[in-house]
Amino acid sequence: MTVDVQPDQTGVFLRILETNLDNPIRNIRFIMPGFEHTYQTQPFHPLFLDRLSKFNTLRFMDWGATNNSPLVNWADRTTINSATQTSNQGVALEYMIQLANTLKINPWFNIPAEASDDYVRQFATMVRDQLDPSLRVYIEYSNEVWNNIFSQASYVSQQGLALGLDSNGFTAGLRYYAQRSVEIFKIWEEVFGQSSSQRLVRVLAGQGANPWTTEQILGWNDAYQYADAYAIAPYFDGFGDADQDGWSDLNDVDMVDITLQMTPDQIIDNMLLEIPTEIKQMFDSNYAIVTKRYGLDLLAYEGGSHLTSYQFSADQQAQMHDLFLAVNQSSRMRDLYKAYLDQWQQSGGILFNQFVDVNASTKWGYWGVLEYQNQDINTAPKYLGLMDFIQAQSQA
Repeated sequence: MTVDVQPDQTGVFLRILETNLDNPIRNIRFIMPGFEHTYQTQPFHPLFLDRLSKFNTLRFMDWGATNNSPLVNWADRTTINSATQTSNQGVALEYMIQLANTLKINPWFNIPAEASDDYVRQFATMVRDQLDPSLRVYIEYSNEVWNNIFSQASYVSQQGLALGLDSNGFTAGLRYYAQRSVEIFKIWEEVFGQSSSQRLVRVLAGQGANPWTTEQILGWNDAYQYADAYAIAPYFDGFGDADQDGWSDLNDVDMVDITLQMTPDQIIDNMLLEIPTEIKQMFDSNYAIVTKRYGLDLLAYEGGSHLTSYQFSADQQAQMHDLFLAVNQSSRMRDLYKAYLDQWQQSGGILFNQFVDVNASTKWGYWGVLEYQNQDINTAPKYLGLMDFIQAQSQA
């Protein structure tokens, strides 16, 4: 049976109303025409592969459903035989490894906050056994444990308090994060054995806008000695100090009124002014702490433009959505991204992960360098800016 899905539709839904319990409906597959004979050995669409092919690292944080992950035991993870790859257990690790192998791209894995030692060991063992040995593996414990919108922040805080790492829950959480990260690194090192020093990149991460978190994480029990890199998320939005966390606080009525009157070009002008000033200062301050004091590489686990419109009132959201969408789609974003990444490199940053590759623009964020997978590249200025930067590096 062929199903025709129109571009303005949200997908395909199948509802089973009746089945025979002795011989139930099973082995259901939705397969794009033309891939009926290859989907089992090559599950990735050629266009998807092509548009990722120029990058050298893929961070699988979202594929692993890292934020708010309930995973503790290896038996509960998603496998290639699971009914769906879109549950809160994430995508099967086998598929992540296969994608990395297919593209010859280094994988960056995030270990769920509550994962047991056995989960970590079996995860590492599968990677060791199945990943192309020419590829390096980035390892990070959870994601943004300092960010209280995610359940992992509460988890690490509770664990840190229970262990008496500090009387303050936030500080205790950061210290537990550092401690647990080192435990995870050691398990991976045991699994990889003699090749661990060449294959593994052990990553600690914190809040780029708050270098105090860097000190708490790297300094706790000398955690930095067991890591190779420290990562931040240096987003930019053009609003400077008025918006350290991506329009997290819109109590300033004047700022809201001013923003509502701005044009896309004015916001982009502000972004261009922000990059060599506030953003450069963020890069430089983290570089000074991370690289000069602790001797680690400075990476970006996420980054890019940071615009959201959900914080505005209901009658303002439609206007702000249109404004921020126009910013996101402006041809000027191509040069803006190049300037941003040039500054990152000039300030000592090394690997940079753009968040995110494909994502529809909504009031919750205008994150994607592509808004949909088969978007015309000429209408995707952020993607073009990334390609410009990558090409410049290859010619340097």
